[in-house]
Amino acid sequence: MHPESDTKRCTKGNEGMSRLANLTNDKAVKALKWSDGDPIQFPVKDKHHPGFYIRVSRGGTKTWFYQYKMRGKLRRLWFGRYPKVTCADAFYKYDQASKQVGSGIDPVGLKQAEIEFERLHAAREAFTLSCLFHDHYFPRYAKPNKRTWRNDLVYFKTKIEPVLGAIPSDKVTPDDIERLIRPMEDQGFNTARLTLAVIRKMYNWAVLPSSAETPGDGPLLTIVNPCRLYKMDKKNAPEPVTRFLNNGEIRAIWNQLGDSNADRILQLQLLTGCRVSEVAGMMESELDREAREWNLPARRNKTNRPLNIPLTERMLDLIGTPAEGHIFVASSKLGHTTVSGVFQSLQRHCGELGINNVGTHTMRRTFITNMARLGVSVKIRNRLTNHKDQTIDALYNQHDYLNERQSALKRWDRKLHGIIQGGASSARVVSLEARK
Repeated sequence: MHPESDTKRCTKGNEGMSRLANLTNDKAVKALKWSDGDPIQFPVKDKHHPGFYIRVSRGGTKTWFYQYKMRGKLRRLWFGRYPKVTCADAFYKYDQASKQVGSGIDPVGLKQAEIEFERLHAAREAFTLSCLFHDHYFPRYAKPNKRTWRNDLVYFKTKIEPVLGAIPSDKVTPDDIERLIRPMEDQGFNTARLTLAVIRKMYNWAVLPSSAETPGDGPLLTIVNPCRLYKMDKKNAPEPVTRFLNNGEIRAIWNQLGDSNADRILQLQLLTGCRVSEVAGMMESELDREAREWNLPARRNKTNRPLNIPLTERMLDLIGTPAEGHIFVASSKLGHTTVSGVFQSLQRHCGELGINNVGTHTMRRTFITNMARLGVSVKIRNRLTNHKDQTIDALYNQHDYLNERQSALKRWDRKLHGIIQGGASSARVVSLEARK
């Protein structure tokens, strides 16, 4: 027998026959017990308030709930366990919920909406800038698509993450960008510029549909790029670098260079005008030794366009014998001599010679300057160095100027030979354009 005063059974619910009791009375609720023969759990209904229940289980747990119908569907709203939730507390919650039902409002739906809001809020708080970069932008966009992905990783981990990494991605403001970048400008304009480029690109990707996990999904973020308003202070910009090697410096450095990978890369860079990273990463599969051509693929150059480079005899001698993979093999992560390794070698040689302010790009600038001195046109110089042509002609003119480029490289080879030997160049041919 149940100890409550009346043990009448009422309408059968989803959990079996329910009993009646005065659920607003603490003594009556405390007296509710499970006994042999009862279901594992059974509901007890309040005698005076429709839909007000407490569920009693075999283990002694008692849980409050409100049962009602909304749009023809049976709904239950749970209030918690007794005695942590007292009779008074449970009845107050029931009273509020029943008034909502009377007004046509579904309290279960409201509660679910609140839970979903809290879940989304927690997810937004957890979706920090570090999470955006490491879990989304870097693996899904930067590493598969950018040749400079290593730079992106370094700049984010060393410059951006320590300052903004813990902030939720959608709460980074223009003021935060100002706080990050402005102090950098005073220390190094280019560092600030490159750092800003990384975070700006990351946000551009995240707020556009291209960041969607699957086609048709929306972007990762639904905010405006916080970097959009930031303007760098041009007064902090360094003067453009104009340093190139004069003939005496070319002779001294060339004769100082040896047979190491780094030194041969520097010599090839001076002969071809290519970027040091392009020469250092040269592979046997890119070479057509019989045709004397180096076919630099689009994925390995800055302008993302393939480049065919005619090779002279001197260039082939520096490239050396056929290899299995990389020409300049090294034990680096890349498998070949690195740009930093080439730079260190150049600095060591220049230090011994007392030549200052020389970098690997100085070789490329020296090449272009001497091509101009030989009367090579801007159009051919741009083709040789793979500089992007912004003119209308570039859209229509698809001629590769291979013969002209080959002739220019041979003339520069002879000119360079004369400089190295310390005498006059044997390249006496001057173009019609130069004579004009």
